Amino acid sequence: MCYLFNIITTFTNFLWGVPLVLIITLTGLYFSVKIRFIPIYKIPLLFKQKNNGHVLDGEIPLSQCLLIAMAGTIGSGNIAGVATAIAIGGPGTLFWIWVVSLICMVLKMVEVTMAVAYRVSDVEKKYWGGPMFYITRGIKGHVGIILGKVYAIALLILVITDACFVQVNTLATTFFDIFNVPMLVSGIAWIFLGIVILKFGELKKMGKFCEIVSPIMCAIYIVSTTIVILYNVSNIPLIIKEIFKYAFHPTPVVGAFSGATLKMTISKGFSRGIFSNEAGQGTSTTIYSKACTEHPIKAGLYSILEVAADSLVCTLTALSILTTFVWKQGMDGISLNIEAFHSVLGIYGKYIICIAIGFFTFSSYISFFIEFCTSLNYLFTSKISKIISWFYFIPPIISVIIPIEVVWNLADMAVGCIVFPNILALLFLRKNFFNLWKDYLSKQETKNDF
Repeated sequence: MCYLFNIITTFTNFLWGVPLVLIITLTGLYFSVKIRFIPIYKIPLLFKQKNNGHVLDGEIPLSQCLLIAMAGTIGSGNIAGVATAIAIGGPGTLFWIWVVSLICMVLKMVEVTMAVAYRVSDVEKKYWGGPMFYITRGIKGHVGIILGKVYAIALLILVITDACFVQVNTLATTFFDIFNVPMLVSGIAWIFLGIVILKFGELKKMGKFCEIVSPIMCAIYIVSTTIVILYNVSNIPLIIKEIFKYAFHPTPVVGAFSGATLKMTISKGFSRGIFSNEAGQGTSTTIYSKACTEHPIKAGLYSILEVAADSLVCTLTALSILTTFVWKQGMDGISLNIEAFHSVLGIYGKYIICIAIGFFTFSSYISFFIEFCTSLNYLFTSKISKIISWFYFIPPIISVIIPIEVVWNLADMAVGCIVFPNILALLFLRKNFFNLWKDYLSKQETKNDF
């Protein structure tokens, strides 16, 4: 088992060393330059404009798709994931999370646009889309078929490692640390709730639930982290200095922190940023594919807000850990978050973290179920995919007995494997995206603004 873990760790470190950093950075910059960064610095103006076209068919309002996607991206990656990254890479990790977030805004817009443009509907009028669909339908011949299947299989692996391992393990660890609830009990309870909600609930009701609760939970978490940061406001100048200093220099041994190389800092910043906002992976595009929208680009623009919100939560989490200096105490994962909140808010801080983790992780689990079913529907018939979808409720019970470092390494490896086919497809389809972009701008009421 140790030998297998070492192989996974070595392969993951290689992926997030140079290959993925270069691929994601160069691809994101390419699309950003080609459309002159308009989606970033003129996004309020773009949202004010109205298209002259008719509203396309869909299952869910675009605003609900955004909130369901946010429920999926804002999860343990923003809380425990950021804590783990800082525990390994030091303060400079946050700088690289910011960098990758800016690059990923346009990248996310591109993949969401293509997903809506190439989506399909079945006999039940349900819409399915995502990288596997725009790969197969956009890239003709055997190349598209093979690449599409590779992506669909990689997505299934990613969903299992993220939703069923990372999210469940994080929640179970939190409840164990705070309430001493056995992790196995949390895993069993999770499976029961998952079956009740996902197998016997309705997608529209889940969308409505996320629309109401997601902003409330995000607001509670943001306010709480802000209080922790403001309580230690005198430490902010030093922390800001360390963030920028150690973004370009190795982090020395401090307290129980064992130090970090520059390569490790950049690697953890990029991997955690990509894991959290999901840009480049194409995963959340399966949700936007169900949107009612007048133009594919409009859905893409909404997804930029998803990356921005995700980046804000990651930043606040990091600052709460850094300004309280708990990152120097040698702890890892959710334990860092709990200690940071407890140092300022006392026992109430632990309860806030517990509630936030409970909602964020489970809402991510709900959101990922759509991606899981989309891959199954792509690879198999509807009848077979419905049967296989029950497998989604088995891994959570395994996740509670796996060490946290193994869980996160599996997740990082899965993300790395899924990025390659998706980025390759976006580059293949770049002309299709640019045509959609020009078409969207041509339909705006005030063209002179661009």
